[in-house]
Amino acid sequence: MHTVIAPPQFGDVVSLLAYVLGHPHLFIGSTTVMTSGLVAVVGVFSALAATGGPFAPPLARGSDRLLGWLAPRLALALAWFGIGSMILATEILIRFHDVFPDGTEMQFRSGIGHLLVAAIGILLLRPRLRGLTRRPWVEAHFWALAYLTIHVMLLTPPWFDFMFQGELVRGVAQGSLAGALAFNVYLWWRLGLTSSRLLPLRPLRPTTPR
Repeated sequence: MHTVIAPPQFGDVVSLLAYVLGHPHLFIGSTTVMTSGLVAVVGVFSALAATGGPFAPPLARGSDRLLGWLAPRLALALAWFGIGSMILATEILIRFHDVFPDGTEMQFRSGIGHLLVAAIGILLLRPRLRGLTRRPWVEAHFWALAYLTIHVMLLTPPWFDFMFQGELVRGVAQGSLAGALAFNVYLWWRLGLTSSRLLPLRPLRPTTPR
């Protein structure tokens, strides 16, 4: 015997919409707005870098240089943003779906949306990520971790507090960032040792007495 799932009724849709409008802080926050805004800025500068015309060369060069500096930093921040949002949305769905199915499913769709925004941003940056060595990636990761730490510590995403689990989620997020920072410092230290071993010693120039 097959179970027939009835489509949602109009009243259910209205109730869900009323909940979202009444609790917008659970579904959108400063992290979403700022990170989505950065992706939009990348799109604008990518378009400017590809423009033509009499006034375009200086603008294109400036946009290209800015994107070259920003690309690895923002790509890593977006990767953290997308994967972290998806992990949290999945945890919320698995843990609280029986108690609050509508809200958890909405959060899961929100997690998918965050992941898509991150993927779009990384795809826009992809041409400027090719050929980067390990050192620029490690340097960029420090910037990405700083950006994410500001959001976790000062601009805490509202969905951290979904179903009153904010303390747990903040602890996991802070621990993850601390572990990533420690590992990044280790990589930086290793790269420093490696580069110092590979670089040949320059002979000292003889000094001539005056």
